[in-house]
Amino acid sequence: MKHFKPIRRGVRLDSQDGFVAAYLLFAIALFSLVAWAASQMIDANSQLRWISTTADSIYEQAQLTRKVVIDCGTTYPAGVNGDAQSLSYYKKYPGGNASLSSIQCPGAPAGQQSLLSGRDGVFLGKLSPDFTAWSYSNNSAGITISLRATSSRGVEALARVSRRIGSTESILSGDQLTFIVAAP
Repeated sequence: MKHFKPIRRGVRLDSQDGFVAAYLLFAIALFSLVAWAASQMIDANSQLRWISTTADSIYEQAQLTRKVVIDCGTTYPAGVNGDAQSLSYYKKYPGGNASLSSIQCPGAPAGQQSLLSGRDGVFLGKLSPDFTAWSYSNNSAGITISLRATSSRGVEALARVSRRIGSTESILSGDQLTFIVAAP
């Protein structure tokens, strides 16, 4: 039976011991690299999911706004917005340039003029901080709503919405998407 000598101070280890330690360090480094790559893939996937979900939400808000604004004019055709910039056939729709959340239906009875305020159960959903508030305009260029992105992922979400809506109903210019509610 072979007897092993205890390792004492000053005694050198076998050269294979360093080789095993190198393999162990390599395995730890490789595991760390794989874990980092997996976390990057998960992060990229969550960014794509956010962009897709946000683009869907923006698209739905644009379509809801179109419906509410057009319903205002068809329900109350005698309304006049009093805005000199509005085209004559768009006077029955909310006039001027304003935040979308503050537009008023000019022909609606008192107390029922606010659109997208929740009065009829219709709310404009809250957007992420990656966007400014929607703006509304009724002028010689027609009726439009615009949204500006404040981040690169917001710009990507607007680009997706623009591709979905198409160039006949939207204009993407840099970080701003303009949605045409009614053309001149």
